[in-house]
Amino acid sequence: MGKKVIGLMYYCVQKKLLENSKHNLISKKFCIYILANQFHVPNVLRYPVLKEMENLKLIKPVNRQIIEVNEVMEDLNDTSAIYERVGLF
Repeated sequence: MGKKVIGLMYYCVQKKLLENSKHNLISKKFCIYILANQFHVPNVLRYPVLKEMENLKLIKPVNRQIIEVNEVMEDLNDTSAIYERVGLF
């Protein structure tokens, strides 16, 4: 199998969760709040988005209410690498 490609929006959500977390821990309720108010994710898609981020190993549940956010792997400030990766150069 090849390298798994993760969408840029998932990295943006992960970065926003890291900015709002303490010691990389954040409540699931606050994650849902961020998805709803800052990314305007529809209500029926919020839990599937969290589950997909968990499958991509961007977040990890600690218990039913707390989520651990893993460190961002990509440098989102390096726009030339991102543009090249998506084929804009």
